Formats: sequence, C-alpha cells, structure tokens
Amino acid sequence: MPAAWAAAEGRFVPVADDRRFELRKAATAASPAIYDDRSPEEYTRFLRGMRSVHALYAHPHVVTLRMDIPIPKNMPQQQTYDGRGWCIFESTLASVVKDPYCLLDRSKFSDGMSWGEVTDKCRAHRWPPRAPPALEAHLRSGMAAGAISFGSEDDLDMLVLPNYTAGFVNAMRDAKILAYRRNDWGDTEVVHLMEALTFAHERLVLRKLVILNLGGNHSFADVGCAAISDTLARGVCVALERLVVSHSRQLHHRDLKAVCKSRGIKIELIDSNEKHKEKERAMRVRWMTDAIIERRQGHH
Repeated sequence: MPAAWAAAEGRFVPVADDRRFELRKAATAASPAIYDDRSPEEYTRFLRGMRSVHALYAHPHVVTLRMDIPIPKNMPQQQTYDGRGWCIFESTLASVVKDPYCLLDRSKFSDGMSWGEVTDKCRAHRWPPRAPPALEAHLRSGMAAGAISFGSEDDLDMLVLPNYTAGFVNAMRDAKILAYRRNDWGDTEVVHLMEALTFAHERLVLRKLVILNLGGNHSFADVGCAAISDTLARGVCVALERLVVSHSRQLHHRDLKAVCKSRGIKIELIDSNEKHKEKERAMRVRWMTDAIIERRQGHH
C-alpha cells in the first residue's frame, strides 16, 4: 500500500515536521513578503491540527461552505475553485456522508436570506465520493497537466492524501445511510461511487450501511446500473436492506433486480410521497434553525 494511504485505519505515518519547518524558514528568508514568525513548537502544533482537518469535512453535520465564487482580479493566484487541490479535497471529502443541507455553495447566496433559506437554496451539487487511490490519480494527473495546483508541493503527500484517506475510512465505518439524492449523477458518477464503496468494503469498514439513496439521479442508465449490480454481486454493502432509485429503467434493470432479489435488498422507486416527506423535513429544519437563531439574537 502506498505510504500516502497508510491512514486507512485512522492513523498517520509520522511526517517530517523538522523538514517542513526548515523549508518554511528557507522560503521566509527568500521572500520577506511571506514572513512567518511561528516557532518550531507552534508550527508543529499547526501541522497536528492540519492532519486532523478531515474530521470537519467528513462529519455529517458540520456545515461546509464551498467558496465557489470568482477570484478577485487583484489576487496573485487566479486558479479557479475546481482547479485548487485543497478545494477538490474538501469538496470530495464533504460529499462522502455529509447531510445534503450541510454542504452549501457561496455562489448561490444572496443578501437577506434566513438561515433556513440558505440551507435550502444554497445546497451544493454533490460530487461523488472517490476511492483514495482514484482521488490521488485525479490530483496527480491534474497537477501534471497544470490544471490543478497546491500552495505547497508537499501538501498532496504530507497532508491531503492522508487526511482524505482517514476521513473517508472513518466516515464509511459509521455510515448507516448514504443519501446522494438529487445530484443528477450520470453513469460516470455512479461508477466512481461504486469504486469508493468497494474500497471501503475491502478495508472492512462498510459494515453498517442499510440504505443507499440514489433518488433524484435520473441520468444514469445501463452502465451505472451494471456497476451497482456488479458491486452488490461481489458482496459489497453487506448489511444493505434498501436501494432507492428514481427512474423506471433503473428499477427494472434485469441484473440489478436479480442481485437485489438474491441478497434480499428492497429496490424501490422514489415517489411523490417521499418527495413530499423530504420537503416537510427540510421545512422543519428551517423552522428549528430560524427559531434557534432568533432566540440567540434575543439574548444579545
């Protein structure tokens, strides 16, 4: 297993803190504009925090706001959001198990919104989870082509890949429901998801999942259905009881129906009643959050 994936059980291989500190000192000496006065102890503490940042992005209920807005023209770094390595890491990890109303896009925000409106109207288009090796390959190929960049050349190996692997594995270990509804995923995204679930299964962590909800993803067809059926036929998602789809061609796909029947998995079509209940749940969340905010403001 490559060293970058060595956090598969939630542990990190020791990173050369002294080396990073020496590199930082050299960069500071070469360019006073990036002066950094942290001591070695402070910098080591900073790195410890950075190695645990996955806990925030992988948590199902910690709100993640994606700053997917244009870069100000006076900024020296003009790389777009989708081309920034750290942003790709954050968005991909935040898409693994996070509640749909806790992953938000800044570009959809407008003045005057209540918090309930923010969680509803700023809901992000979720990226499919990627298996750690697949994300690494994507980042490295993008860097080689100049389409993806990091602030430091060491960030990928020392921070991003160990963080992603630890966050991904820990999130999948506890997941009972994976809800990827209403993302308009096609075949490619579903294939990526199945690769991610297979990776988790091989690490013996995908043991609690009972519901996989793909409702609202109307675009995937035979290729996506075949990927799901092949994955389930290999025994992935050992505790799965319910698979939700959103189109009749998915519901009646021959191989998918057969493997679900053989494993006792209920495959069902998302219906208007479920959509109505989802809307009611969203409204309750908005009412609760608005009430909490109003109470807190009343104390000031």
